Amino acid sequence: LGTAYRRLKKWDDALESFLKAAELDVQNNDVLASIKELLGEHPDGRSKNAAVRKRLRIARGEPEVDKRVATSTSANSASSAGGAASGMDAPIVQEEAAGAVTSGEQYEEALKTLKGQGELEYTPELIEQFRTKVFDTIKETHTPGAEVRPIVWFQPGFKTDDGQDVCCVATQAAYDSPEMLAQCTSFLRTYGQDMQAFASMAVVPKSMIAYPRVWEGAAKANWPFKQNQDGLFLQMESREGKRVWFWPFTTRKALDDSPTEIGDRMALLGTLLKAD
Repeated sequence: LGTAYRRLKKWDDALESFLKAAELDVQNNDVLASIKELLGEHPDGRSKNAAVRKRLRIARGEPEVDKRVATSTSANSASSAGGAASGMDAPIVQEEAAGAVTSGEQYEEALKTLKGQGELEYTPELIEQFRTKVFDTIKETHTPGAEVRPIVWFQPGFKTDDGQDVCCVATQAAYDSPEMLAQCTSFLRTYGQDMQAFASMAVVPKSMIAYPRVWEGAAKANWPFKQNQDGLFLQMESREGKRVWFWPFTTRKALDDSPTEIGDRMALLGTLLKAD
């Protein structure tokens, strides 16, 4: 189909067709070569390069690290980075991958910049502030019906520019399969160590979880909702252990008033943070 669109010079349709084929088989060199050739022929091919690279990275299951620091005013942070604050999209993944670290060299440089302000002291109050900041960010930026993308927030163990910022990693394909989850978990552990993280918080829409579907067959004490209830899983980890919440969506796809704590038996991710 992509080849047919290409012959008709329907460039956008051809590109979309080839990208969908690549997402089904990202190792298909013929499809990848066709995408490269098509970008050379497309009148706006140069401007589409970043978006195409991003979709291929997601198809390969490569997590995207955001080298910007996302504060509780994430809508403002998103605007300054050129992204729109719809749902959790803004602080998670930019359409053109603005600010995303895509190479080891960029990652090391971003890490060096972040670590320049000195160490923080671990306190229960700091962890509670982190939890509140993430919850408030979700509440402030969620738009009913908007797509929410999986993300893991980290509280670094060192000061950033204002000493209060958190860092985040987009985990778009992590919950597609056991293999993808294992690969992403390994990356997140390394990232957590690099950040000297005191705490982490995974935010995952239930609708995007193919694995692990922890609610299926769960006891009512752990899952006090209908099996088809949609919403967000939130998994927090710190020195105090793991906590897991579920934040239901209403029938109009808005967030319920507050999340319900459902216990660490409903955890989606294994341990991410290194014990001291």
